[in-house]
Amino acid sequence: MPYAATPAASRALLIGAGHFAHGGDFERLDAAHRNIEVLRDALTAPQTGLLRPSGVRLLTDPPSRDTVLRAIDGAQKRATDLLLVYYAGHGFHNLDTGELYLAVRESSLDRPGLTGLSVADLMAQLSTGRSKRVVLILDCCFSGNFPLDLLPPGRAVSLITSSGFNALVSPGDLPGAPTPFTAALAEVLRWGISPDEYVTVQSLGARLRELAEGKDNNEMFPYQPREISTSGGADTVLSLALGTARVPREQQLRRAVRRAAGLVPPPRALWHPVVPNRVLSLGLGLLLLAGGIFGGITGYQNATREDPCPPPLELRMATAPEEVAPMSELVEAFEKSGKDHADNGRARDCRTARITVYGTGLDALGAAFAHAGDWGAGARGVLADVGPQPDLWAAQSSAEVELIRGGLSGLGSQQRENFFVTKLMASDRPVLVVTDAARKRLGLKDTGGAVGTTDWRQLRAALKKEDGTKLLRPNPAVSGVGLDHALGMYAKEPVTDQPFDYAQGVLDDQAIRKLETGAISQARSVSDAGQALCELRTAARDGTGDDDGAPAGALVTGRQAQQLIDGEPLGGQCPGGSPPAASSDFQRYELSGVPRFDYPLVAVRWQAADRKARDDAIKAFRSWLRSPAGRDKIDKAGYESQAALAVDIGATELDDRLDTFRAAHPDLRLTVLFDVSASMRERGRFEAAREAVGESLGRLGAKDRFALRTFPSGKDGGGTDEVTDGWREPGAGLGLERSALRPVGQRQADLLEAVREAAEGGTEDGTQHAVLLVTDGDYLKGKEPRTAQLRSLGRELHRRGVPVVVASMRPYGCADSKAAPHEPGALATASGGACAALSGDLPAQLSRAVAALTEGRRR
Repeated sequence: MPYAATPAASRALLIGAGHFAHGGDFERLDAAHRNIEVLRDALTAPQTGLLRPSGVRLLTDPPSRDTVLRAIDGAQKRATDLLLVYYAGHGFHNLDTGELYLAVRESSLDRPGLTGLSVADLMAQLSTGRSKRVVLILDCCFSGNFPLDLLPPGRAVSLITSSGFNALVSPGDLPGAPTPFTAALAEVLRWGISPDEYVTVQSLGARLRELAEGKDNNEMFPYQPREISTSGGADTVLSLALGTARVPREQQLRRAVRRAAGLVPPPRALWHPVVPNRVLSLGLGLLLLAGGIFGGITGYQNATREDPCPPPLELRMATAPEEVAPMSELVEAFEKSGKDHADNGRARDCRTARITVYGTGLDALGAAFAHAGDWGAGARGVLADVGPQPDLWAAQSSAEVELIRGGLSGLGSQQRENFFVTKLMASDRPVLVVTDAARKRLGLKDTGGAVGTTDWRQLRAALKKEDGTKLLRPNPAVSGVGLDHALGMYAKEPVTDQPFDYAQGVLDDQAIRKLETGAISQARSVSDAGQALCELRTAARDGTGDDDGAPAGALVTGRQAQQLIDGEPLGGQCPGGSPPAASSDFQRYELSGVPRFDYPLVAVRWQAADRKARDDAIKAFRSWLRSPAGRDKIDKAGYESQAALAVDIGATELDDRLDTFRAAHPDLRLTVLFDVSASMRERGRFEAAREAVGESLGRLGAKDRFALRTFPSGKDGGGTDEVTDGWREPGAGLGLERSALRPVGQRQADLLEAVREAAEGGTEDGTQHAVLLVTDGDYLKGKEPRTAQLRSLGRELHRRGVPVVVASMRPYGCADSKAAPHEPGALATASGGACAALSGDLPAQLSRAVAALTEGRRR
């Protein structure tokens, strides 16, 4: 049932951060001030507003994080029913830790921990209050990165964010107007959704997502709303509007009571600081007028004061997930390289452009560009699958660019001709990493820790002789690294000419199928090089590298292979590092006859009013990359700074090669095994997981199918329930309701039995089986989590060719090491699957992991 809070026991704190001391770091955002005014009016509207005007506080340009926390503390002392906190401003990251911060007036990018308000501190403060319901709304860039494990368990808390993961949002173009997201938010609160129900948090979130798909949300930085609620917070009422022009009788009565109590806000004109000659009643109006005049004077002073730096131009760069970290390092170095001079001649740091880097799979990016004309309008779910329109695309190989260029559509002929402008920025070599035991079996020379050489003609002969040796390769439909390696695998003879162009011909389809089903581990691919190296490292560490079917090597880049040797972290699906590897652990071989990675930097020339400014900023970035400072940073990031075109194959031939790859792989049957124990009610786990699984199913191929099972089925934590009747098509939707969750007292979940039962389900002949497990852990009362047994089950499933992809809904995420032996990560890595942790990036992580199992979506 909807929960409508008592106005007298409810409070709202609306924070608008628009002016900043460090103008070179944060662009002035006058829309933030307008946002809190518009939202206040919607929350306190006489006929539909849930709150009293006296219960809403506006906090404009808070000078420090402590100011915000004290203001929340003050609201908490008065809010025993509902507390709503809203923030409009700039969200930003600590580039060292990834922690999300909200900007206040004193914030600076160089000192985020000292000057910014961390969302962890914000949530810690909100968790201490006595209010029955808490709603936090964030309208800022990167709000989609909010760590969902910060949501407190056992309390009705709701989170609504405006951006996608690692995404910017537009402040809008109209002076004096609110941001597009808050304009939509206020519209729903004012006018309602249904004539039969008040606006709840859940219905508000759903309506905002609908509006985000509309044509009005076609900004360069569109809003991508997300709503997550815990412990029943989704049914919290935020507006009494009923989506009809008729004013219900109870609202008429409530309005009359408010008027009698003097709580109706004066007409809109009386709130404006430049109209002081109206007569206001009950003394409240005088106070409002005085505050308005003072605010107007302060606002005028802020508006006329020149910032020390002009606001930087915001750009976005798409790249492969495993390239996000090194590309972000390059971007950060470029941003800090810009110098300007004040009138007094002193040097100052002024960022001319700010570039946001985000990761996406090749298949999703290709599908988006295949309907490029719809991207800005948010159609076809592109914003959720990929993200906002990129200004730059840092591809791993020129083959990717040709593949996607060939599928471009939805553009005018003139725009399409110059839509991609490509310049090479770095290079790297294709490398095979193998365990030393595999090196001996394959007859490769001991390199003594250096990088040796081999080619696919030698490898094919050796792999044919050593039938049990398996290699991991990123899915060529999803990964540029995988695509490049597949080109070399499929060539009859090593191609020596550069750029690579298949001059010596291609293997026949039968030979390619044998390679894919024999040499590539379990006839499947991994999502990216990080996952490949993680699985290889885990197999070597656990002593399974010599087992039949266990991975003995990985096809990656030279930079990525060096990360393994140096013991560095290998990406989100393999958190944490390991001691540096000795030459006796792994050996590396450059593959001659495989095209090098030439890292084209593609300028994507969308039609825009500020097209010239964007072109100039991109030109400046490219010039910096070619400068001595840029080349030095490229070398330090692990790439080679000298680049040359490495592959010259047309889109048609590349499509043919991918069709051959797809034909070699069986259709996928995916069992979704969903934990519905009572603990999944906490911290928004159920809602976050359901949304992420729904998005990941969109990455299945047309011939793939899924089935849904839930666990536990009994109070003792045992058993599973079959929800679907047989296998469903990907477009059927998950169809899992919150009512499936077990009663509050039933927290046991026998993960071991559930996974074994789901994996025993079996599939039809000629198909591949995998399990997508959603869980917050193995729990039987009085027993420790059975990590060792789950790892043993994972190895058994690995031998049977049934990988387990895990969505881990616990704070410890996907950790799997001797220091942190947690069951979700152990099961995933031992089975040859992948693990995605609860975070704002969960849908993207899980989608990439599922995409790696299938033949890939066709555009």
